[in-house]
Amino acid sequence: KIMEEYVDEAQYVLDDDLLESYDKEQALIDGSRDAGIEIGKEIGKEIGKEIGKSEGINIERKEIALNLLKEKVDINIISKVTNLSIDEINGLK
Repeated sequence: KIMEEYVDEAQYVLDDDLLESYDKEQALIDGSRDAGIEIGKEIGKEIGKEIGKSEGINIERKEIALNLLKEKVDINIISKVTNLSIDEINGLK
């Protein structure tokens, strides 16, 4: 009997309008979450590109420094040209 009363009350509370409102709200939440995930992916891609670009530039500077070292160019000039510190250049040897 208690269960029957509970079911009757639940059916009364969960009428079609309330269920439709819940479904719409849930769709908005799901849509917001999906949009947030997509935005996060795009931001991650952009950050990854910037990091990769920066690392590529740094690798290129070190390769140039190595080539200049092989040509016996003064280490101070190499530092000025590549913007690498003397310690970084010495670490390449």
